Amino acid sequence: MYQDHQGEINKYINVDYDEYETQQINALKQALELKLFSENLKPSTLLKMLVVAEYDVDKAVENCIQHTLFLKNYKKQNFTTELQKGTIYTCGFDKQQRPVIIIQDFISIYIIAYYLETVKRNLLVDYYVENWTIILDLDKDLPTLQIEELLFMQLNFCGNLNKILIINSPIDIQKIVTQFYEKFKYLKAKVKIIDDQADLLMYIPKDQLEQKYGGDKADLTIFWPIIKREKPKLFSPMPSGSNLSIAISEHSPRKSSMMKIVVLEENGNALVDQQVEVEDYKTEKDFKTEKDYKTEKDKMTLKSTTFQRPQMDEVNILKKQKLHKFGDTKSNTFTQRQTIMEGESPHSNGQCCSRGCIIF
Repeated sequence: MYQDHQGEINKYINVDYDEYETQQINALKQALELKLFSENLKPSTLLKMLVVAEYDVDKAVENCIQHTLFLKNYKKQNFTTELQKGTIYTCGFDKQQRPVIIIQDFISIYIIAYYLETVKRNLLVDYYVENWTIILDLDKDLPTLQIEELLFMQLNFCGNLNKILIINSPIDIQKIVTQFYEKFKYLKAKVKIIDDQADLLMYIPKDQLEQKYGGDKADLTIFWPIIKREKPKLFSPMPSGSNLSIAISEHSPRKSSMMKIVVLEENGNALVDQQVEVEDYKTEKDFKTEKDYKTEKDKMTLKSTTFQRPQMDEVNILKKQKLHKFGDTKSNTFTQRQTIMEGESPHSNGQCCSRGCIIF
């Protein structure tokens, strides 16, 4: 299971579940069958229901029933008039391609839930983008939320919140939000109070932020409906057994240049920012004489690096570690298992990129 640096799960879809999670998911399936629950919920949804219930199977059964009811009601609702006002809307994407949702006035929690479910269906991309970032603009109003309303949101949108960036807040906002931390411990890591509007650029690129918030993007005037996100090619999975090759042609002599490599932290800050020397292609016209070109070309050999997508077969990597689960400590031996995506069948006769590979 993928977790952020606070230890909270932030990816649920198409990832491996550990032994305990798998055990509880199976127990939940059995409990739902006894309840004659007919809805076919994905394993990722079942795990979310368990997480909200702190892995209590009986509570998770009730969560499944309530969540299914919410989804059925969603299809019957229509809040077009309210959503066209722009009280809640989406503008651009943050530095990790998460949609940025702006809430700038208090509205019914059920309208917010309807809007978030629409964002979930249209702007999130399974596995690659499972979360959103919210800008909560308190310039007009300070919303009053009940614990029950937050529990309702937690149940139906478990794992979808990346950050809440609070702007234009009253001076006592820290005291107000702190009262929710005991009941919703994850919120402390999720809520960021932005005193200087320029700090929004730590999370959101300037060209994705409206001008009223210090960005370059024109302020929106049309807020609804949401346009479904086209799945970028970057998010498309590599076909099973396919190869990706990066090759330097033997017919193209090279010259040196520099390439900049930047690795970003979660908030977009540069973790690695350096230049490395690379070799560009040279053509015949870059040489003074045809003889110089042929001499350089004769020195070249074809160099390529081939990455073969592993077939996810089991790799013999054994790890001894302590597993802490809700107060219980036990020692287990783990074998890295085959990753089976939701809706896919297991692969056989798999290979990794090399005999000694320990990545997969």
